[in-house]
Amino acid sequence: MDGTKRFCIDFLNLNTETIKEEYPIPIVEETKDYLSLRNLICLVINQEVEEHFNK
Repeated sequence: MDGTKRFCIDFLNLNTETIKEEYPIPIVEETKDYLSLRNLICLVINQEVEEHFNK
């Protein structure tokens, strides 16, 4: 250490007040699976709508 002053923040009190898992970070694989399934459902619905109107 060179003896210079450094700014330090103590987050211990903030951490005790924080609500755990209020907005958990989503798991990437689950999100990808959800979005790919959603896209598949949209594709199927779009195809059915097109077939219905093209009759």
